[in-house]
Amino acid sequence: MSENRSQETSGEDSAANLEALTDQLHEQLSEITIVDLIKKPINEARLMYRMSSLNVCSEKDFIVEIASYYEHVLCHTGRASTDDDPESIRQKALAIIEKGFEGGFQSACNEGLNRTHGGMLHVLDIMTDQIEKDMVEEYITTVFNKYISPMDSSDKTKLFEIFINKYSLLIRHKK
Repeated sequence: MSENRSQETSGEDSAANLEALTDQLHEQLSEITIVDLIKKPINEARLMYRMSSLNVCSEKDFIVEIASYYEHVLCHTGRASTDDDPESIRQKALAIIEKGFEGGFQSACNEGLNRTHGGMLHVLDIMTDQIEKDMVEEYITTVFNKYISPMDSSDKTKLFEIFINKYSLLIRHKK
């Protein structure tokens, strides 16, 4: 009899812990939290960045400008690392351009050279959007890895059942 009571208490504690975890996940993954932690600092960095010109004169100048901007964003958001040498920053900036700019590097470089749609302002705006997307994705993955990955499959299932039951109305209304 005492063993059954102990299992009930343990089950109740587990349910309470999962309930608290759903609230914590909801808070950490809320739009307000993501804006405050990620989007706002990135957009502040964008607003503070100063270019000498709306266009660049060469492909080399273009690469220097996007790398400089990316490094500026990293510094402003507190994500700069001593491991970030100039070449790795340049490579990451180029990858962001490839991923975010329709037509990739060549299209972005042409925009920087010719100012068809705003020149480097347009390029940096698109970079900003892509950096934001990447950092939000990284943040969400980190939250899930921290709280959900270590759980066993039974607790994961229970957690998602609680989460869906508790927040499904909010999720439906956001569509």
